[in-house]
Amino acid sequence: MLEQAFHPEAKIIGFSSNGKLNLMSLETFLGFIDTVPSPKAEGAPYDMEILDIDQTPTTASVTVRDLYLGRMFIDHLHLVDEQRTWRIISKLFHSEPAD
Repeated sequence: MLEQAFHPEAKIIGFSSNGKLNLMSLETFLGFIDTVPSPKAEGAPYDMEILDIDQTPTTASVTVRDLYLGRMFIDHLHLVDEQRTWRIISKLFHSEPAD
């Protein structure tokens, strides 16, 4: 399902827990996601909040806060409406240890 949410040419950009800048293709990002358990599989409570939405007829920007892998993420998602289907074209993220 995650793959369907992203455009095939999507880029995922952000800083890892060691402070290194990561520039990932969708394939690399999905490969990483496959190596870690989902929050649901770990019994973690759902913890995600939409902070902001800005939309035009063909593009949108959504900012979300979410807890994942013991880290608090702020994700800036950019979406495009392609043939009446909204898909994420880029994800820019910041994370820090959860309190």
